[in-house]
Amino acid sequence: MAKQATLEAAERVIEACKKRAEEIGTPMSVAVADAGANLVAFARMDGTLLAATVVAQNKAVTAVEFQMATRDMTPMVQPGAALFGIQAVGGGRAVAFGGGIPLTDEGGRVVGGVGVSGGSPEEDHDVAAAGAAAFRPRPAAWALPGSLATSPCSATPTRAAAATGSRSWWAAVTPTSATCSATA
Repeated sequence: MAKQATLEAAERVIEACKKRAEEIGTPMSVAVADAGANLVAFARMDGTLLAATVVAQNKAVTAVEFQMATRDMTPMVQPGAALFGIQAVGGGRAVAFGGGIPLTDEGGRVVGGVGVSGGSPEEDHDVAAAGAAAFRPRPAAWALPGSLATSPCSATPTRAAAATGSRSWWAAVTPTSATCSATA
């Protein structure tokens, strides 16, 4: 099990992503970033759209910087939501749709991120989940049915922090508990 996003671990993540992308028949770009959101490894499968190169890297960075799956950000960036407009911050690198997943160590600390692009947001998330599972395999008891069997559990945004009297708006929108979801 990996404790940080080393080159060896990143290559394992990329191989798992490539395998899953081949299974679904969609070429993808895959990026792995470390805990500082620095690119560790990257691969672009033959036939992948050129735009997917940048998007995959941005998804990996977003997963690290926000410490959540990029698909979990979608409701938070809608008009009127707490993070509306956040995509413009940091040079527009934040991505708020599926395909970026944080890589965590055994203690649940974010030590990197995987970003995948080339298919639909759902396909990108599915492929990234395969890579995240290769980074830190989950106990069999946590497996979900069907194609999500290798998907890692992801943090679900809650407002629990706000209920505890936290004064930080960020604490009110960031993950506070880990849950498994069978929805894509």
